[in-house]
Amino acid sequence: MSKERFEYFKNKEGEYVCKFCDKTTAKQSTMHMHYKAKHSGELPFVCDVCNRRFSQKQILDLHTRARHVDNDQVEKYQCPCCDFESQSFANRIIHFTRKHCRNYLDDMKDGTGNEITCTECQKTFKSSTAFYYHAGKCLDSIQGITIPHLDEVLTVG
Repeated sequence: MSKERFEYFKNKEGEYVCKFCDKTTAKQSTMHMHYKAKHSGELPFVCDVCNRRFSQKQILDLHTRARHVDNDQVEKYQCPCCDFESQSFANRIIHFTRKHCRNYLDDMKDGTGNEITCTECQKTFKSSTAFYYHAGKCLDSIQGITIPHLDEVLTVG
């Protein structure tokens, strides 16, 4: 079995650019993981329970926790404002920011699609999910505003 050779290309900003789609990354290793996950067709990680295949071990682990673990044994992160719960701490932050902080985000979010900028800190994101995760933490650092339950959402446990 021969290893496929993958060529890496950089744009004028110095980011690695996927030759198959518009994805850009700062690190070559991240681009390689993107390529393997999205374009190589390799699915080396197999679920022991249902035989579903995955490109990355961490995605298999998420699948296993979500689909095959007794839900009473899995730690859940509850939203303090509604019935939403998640097995992922990050998903609770994203949910809370998206659903319960909209009136704060209108002035923070500039752009759409794969180029969203946080107007508070000028960081740029390639997806709305990444922006919402960031925004939860960025909202916590803005002086002069108090968002009910934000401290609770940003605390593990």
